[in-house]
Formats: sequence, C-alpha cells, structure tokens
Amino acid sequence: LRNISRELADASQALAGPMRPGGVLVTLSPFSIADGELTSNLKLRRHAIETRYATELSSLYSSLDTAETGAPNAKSASQPLGTT
Repeated sequence: LRNISRELADASQALAGPMRPGGVLVTLSPFSIADGELTSNLKLRRHAIETRYATELSSLYSSLDTAETGAPNAKSASQPLGTT
C-alpha cells in the first residue's frame, strides 16, 4: 500500500493541482460483470461501486477532509462489504 501511495504521488507531480487525485481506494478484487460493477461493455457501474464501497469511500473522504497534504491517500478495501 505504501508503494502505491508513493507511486501515485510521484506520477501526480506532473499534473496541475486540480487534476491530481485526492485519494485512492484500492480493492482486493477486480471489478467484474458477475459482481455487477461492470456492464457487458466493461463500463463502470458507478452506482453499484459507490454502494458496495460506501463505508470505505466515506472513510476516505473523511480522511481527505482532515489531512489536506497534497499527496494522494491510498486506502485498502481489505474486507468484502458486509463483513466486520
């Protein structure tokens, strides 16, 4: 996870401030048609993704609000939704 954060920070240096990602949510499983996150044309089903990762996204946005550092924050969705 630290390597991903470092690589994102390095890659985003070439971008203008407003174009830099504020944060990244890393999942352990790829998006798929079977799980409802992709259409048959492999387009993202944003609503399904937002619903599935609502807790993690909320946590990411909260951390961005409290730590405006300029470097992307990488969070991991290490547990499938519905497990605690």
